[in-house]
Amino acid sequence: MDRIRNEEIAKRTRLPRVTELSWKRKVNWGWKVANAEERRWSRRISEWCPLESRRVRGRPLQRWEDEFKEILQEVGTPGVLWMRLARESKKDWDTMMTPARNRRQ
Repeated sequence: MDRIRNEEIAKRTRLPRVTELSWKRKVNWGWKVANAEERRWSRRISEWCPLESRRVRGRPLQRWEDEFKEILQEVGTPGVLWMRLARESKKDWDTMMTPARNRRQ
């Protein structure tokens, strides 16, 4: 039985990679959340910081926005908030997140 490598299957089917597609959708959703009205649930949850709960022991769980923060640090803009960057310019947001898309293949 012959084995076919993933790269060969991707070339034959000409379908986008799942990881690339999911990252692209996550970046687009992040931009939509950042530009949503303040009263929207998705925006409120993204900005919410629980004060009364204690963190569990062990390794902290990775949050949804941690990848955006990590990428901004890699690019060289650690002090910039990801929501502010996304609100200011979609072009800048896509440019900053492009290296991450290429890296995650």
